[in-house]
Amino acid sequence: MSTTAPIIDAHMHLWKRSNSTYSWLGNVDEALQRDFSSELAEVELRSAGVSSAILVQADDTHTDTAHMLSVAETHSWVAGVVAWVPLEHPDEAERKIGELSQHHPKVRGIRQLIHDDPRPGLLNTPSVRETLGIIANHQLAFDVPDAWPRDLPSVKGVADQYPSLPIVVDHLGKPPAQVDHLPAWAEVISELAQRPDIFAKLSGLHYLGDEQLSRVWEIALEAFGPERLLWGSDWPMSVPHGGYRVHARRIWSLLDELTDRERRAILGDTARRVYKLEV
Repeated sequence: MSTTAPIIDAHMHLWKRSNSTYSWLGNVDEALQRDFSSELAEVELRSAGVSSAILVQADDTHTDTAHMLSVAETHSWVAGVVAWVPLEHPDEAERKIGELSQHHPKVRGIRQLIHDDPRPGLLNTPSVRETLGIIANHQLAFDVPDAWPRDLPSVKGVADQYPSLPIVVDHLGKPPAQVDHLPAWAEVISELAQRPDIFAKLSGLHYLGDEQLSRVWEIALEAFGPERLLWGSDWPMSVPHGGYRVHARRIWSLLDELTDRERRAILGDTARRVYKLEV
């Protein structure tokens, strides 16, 4: 794969366990149960030839967001930050978004780990919908993590209510690894793609086998087209699966069939447009 433009990693994490709880770390591979710093991240980016990255929240705490913001202020390779605010508390969320917008211009999106919340239908609750309207009013993007199967269908209603809100479906919604479950996911993805302000990230797919990955890629490309797909490494979640470069090249190899313009869209131009990046 080759491209003539700088590459943006649209989905990268950092975490420092002394800063936040990261309770989900107890349920993942042991290789992830340590700190992942900005220094380590920069080494991975440079070795893979990636120019910049968007840091995405990894815990629903202000301290996790503060850590990302401190890195963003001192590292030029950070193109943007997807921060956390409490979606179910619109008054608090509005105050925090106002603060972030005023003092931290690299904040370009909001996300909450809704897939870890035991309450079903969180995206359909009035308080969360109110907060999503606030996010839209501040011209920020809204990232939806690991949404299949529980939360992905609700994204359509959010898009219909707030058509100006850029919604980014992280990790393609986490498509199922089982072949016989793929049609149900594909049907919802196709429905979401009919909304022009819904985008999807080619990220977090390291758990898929080669055949399933190719099929998922074909479905996503047909549904969204290259103009609404973004590539992200999901590092360091890729560490147990070969690491940054191995998984990046695995995804990039899928893009060989595309034109240079289409590759540029997935590897940077779409991220610039969705997150209003200045890189």
